[in-house]
Amino acid sequence: MYYALNPNGILLLGSAESVGAFGNLFAPANHKARIFRRLDQPQSITALDFPGRTPHMPSLSAEAVPAEPVENLGALTDQLIQQTFAPAAVLVNADGDILYVSGRTGKYLEPAAGKFNINIHAMAREGLREALTGIIRKALKTPVPILLNGLNVGSHGDTHNVNVVVQALDKPDALRGRVIIVFKDVPAPTVRRRSARMSQDAQSALALELLQAREALQVTHEEMQSTVEELKSSNEELQSTNEELQSTNEELTSSKEELQSLNEELQTVNTELQSKVDDLTAVRNDATNLLSSTGNRHRFPR
Repeated sequence: MYYALNPNGILLLGSAESVGAFGNLFAPANHKARIFRRLDQPQSITALDFPGRTPHMPSLSAEAVPAEPVENLGALTDQLIQQTFAPAAVLVNADGDILYVSGRTGKYLEPAAGKFNINIHAMAREGLREALTGIIRKALKTPVPILLNGLNVGSHGDTHNVNVVVQALDKPDALRGRVIIVFKDVPAPTVRRRSARMSQDAQSALALELLQAREALQVTHEEMQSTVEELKSSNEELQSTNEELQSTNEELTSSKEELQSLNEELQTVNTELQSKVDDLTAVRNDATNLLSSTGNRHRFPR
């Protein structure tokens, strides 16, 4: 910093910093604010300590290649192992949305046509999509990994056998509630020609497919039961609301009948009052006629 500053240049340090043993090169301009001024006092050559060359260090030839930094070597090696030797895997949430992709998953997943969707159920290829139905929810309820062996997955008009491991993650806390799905290619079983009976490998494959179909059916059945229970609960709530509305309607009907009865009573009273008014009018007219006939010109007020 001393040689980077102009003569009388200003050096501003942080609250936890100081010039250390170089107090002869900087003068405090504002010690409290950690502001120092460069002094025009160049350091002597004897005070400079440059690292010397190790006597036994071999010199680099013209063809020598500079060594890669250790941290870059580690990152590149991890990336090479992950993409070349490690099995492909994806990290998904409870809904099946893909959160992270490790390795090459093109043989197992492909973007669905239409609007972009990163859900694994939408991106899984033929043969894998059926096996993954309901498997994520099942893995979240099972502490041990779920193995799906010998799946026939179609890719670009060809099929290959894949073993899939589905496991819910509990540690670390940042991955709690997530599920990792690992894909591993396996050699295709050898085809044996037998005229009398089916080969044992084919029987095992059929048994596996049947087991997977049963598990998928069981998961679908559980989801349907859960949906039916939710619909029942909603139906009960709707019935309760309907009963409350019926009760309110009955109360309104009763209030309407009371208002109609009160209206009829008011009409009766109004009729009686109108009859009395007519009687009073007739009496007044008779009195007026009587006074007129007797010669009295007094008139009753109207």
